[in-house]
Amino acid sequence: MYKDLAKYYDVLVKDDQATQLWVDFFNRHQSGKTVLELASGTGEITLELAKNYLVDASDISEPMLAEIKAKDNNMLNDIFKLDMTNFNLNKTYDNIICFCDSINYILDLSDLESMFKSVYSHLKVGGSFMFDMHTKDRLKEFSDPYIEVGQVLDTDFQWTIQTEDDF
Repeated sequence: MYKDLAKYYDVLVKDDQATQLWVDFFNRHQSGKTVLELASGTGEITLELAKNYLVDASDISEPMLAEIKAKDNNMLNDIFKLDMTNFNLNKTYDNIICFCDSINYILDLSDLESMFKSVYSHLKVGGSFMFDMHTKDRLKEFSDPYIEVGQVLDTDFQWTIQTEDDF
């Protein structure tokens, strides 16, 4: 899905204030210095955290990982292509994060269970898993489609959000 979107992603959704709020939240709840971020996207939160923590970035999309690598300047500990629903890195972390509604991409309950098992097996004792996801109230907001159209970097776009199933 992000093959073509990755190069436009920051122009469309980058929000420095939101990034700082996520970093502040992490700083208040972190359990140590090592961090794995699932679904890192283009790495805005990842790179902010890497200023003070040992951070590994991950995403399933190679184009998104390419965007992270282009920004990195050797701040990140490592960058992995991985599916957050089932992974094995043979290492553990003090913190694993998955912010910006990324868990909402997991549509199958067994995949969600698998993700939690993978996360658990990669957390150190006493470690923290921090994530967010849409609530039923938020999903109700998209019972009728939200449609945004515009142009970015000389390319027309249409952004649509709609709840697909009854809840």
